[in-house]
Amino acid sequence: MERILLSFVGNRDPFSDEHHGPVLSLIAARDFTRVILFCNGSDYVEKARTVQKIAQEDSPGLRFNFVSLEIDSPIDHEEIYRELRSAIATLRPGFATGPHTVTVLLDPGTPPMQTSWFLLVLSGQLDAELVQGVPPRFSGGAYKLDS
Repeated sequence: MERILLSFVGNRDPFSDEHHGPVLSLIAARDFTRVILFCNGSDYVEKARTVQKIAQEDSPGLRFNFVSLEIDSPIDHEEIYRELRSAIATLRPGFATGPHTVTVLLDPGTPPMQTSWFLLVLSGQLDAELVQGVPPRFSGGAYKLDS
């Protein structure tokens, strides 16, 4: 079974304080076969490549894909939703090649990015589990996962 993680890359990736950021923390906590990271701009593509390098040191078989979204404003709900919906529609046929699960990490990104994930999942356009983590500084020193 393919276990797919979808996530934006955020300012706390790959690291936050002295700990792994949200994406690396979730990859360490759950077993995925494929990670698709959504990036807005070259700085975030570079962060995504660093996440990939670190994650593949522990899990060499973990596959990564990067999706660049051309978003003018990271707080424009309509633009983010439209671009994310289009990207998901393009990716979805690749999910249908066999049994799979999709998990969306809500932590990285702006509130409008998080809202767009909610809308896609709750409207049925994306069949996925939504998860959010609690950083170590707020959960007794370990990354805690809420789903």
